[in-house]
Amino acid sequence: MEAKNCQKNAELLHFAAQTLIRINFGFFQLVNFDVKFISTIGNYYYEMMDDKWPTDFWMAAINQKWTDVEIFVGTVKVMEVHRIILCARSPVLNESLSKISSGTKSEVYFQEEFGVEVVQHFLNFLYTGSLKLTDGVHQLNQLATMYQVETLKNVCQLNVSASSPDVEELTNCLI
Repeated sequence: MEAKNCQKNAELLHFAAQTLIRINFGFFQLVNFDVKFISTIGNYYYEMMDDKWPTDFWMAAINQKWTDVEIFVGTVKVMEVHRIILCARSPVLNESLSKISSGTKSEVYFQEEFGVEVVQHFLNFLYTGSLKLTDGVHQLNQLATMYQVETLKNVCQLNVSASSPDVEELTNCLI
């Protein structure tokens, strides 16, 4: 049986398997399973992913493994992080850190108004892509706006606008 509402240019994934099944009368019957998946949503693909890598990177920063940027809130040193993560996730940080030679340790200063904990949550989001804070969302939104971290801006705006966002709105925001 073929799918009736199938786009001609849709990507087709096809899986096949065989198994022997014993029927009540002692007969064995060979049964074929033929499963077809059709991708009809543009730019959406299922991928297997190692979900441990973001926390591994974050732990490397916590343990100061190969870190090359010192983060300060005012005059208080918060932690050391990796320049490559900051540059990959924030165009603003990329521009400022690209001006400094890569062999030396760099320093990034955040305004004291944000507080150490909010900056730590901001950095954690840059590394892991997950938000573990709900109280300081307004300040995180300000940081996301200042440093042009679009995904964090979207997540913060959802948390600010409603305590339980609409599923469709959340999906559109994250895509």
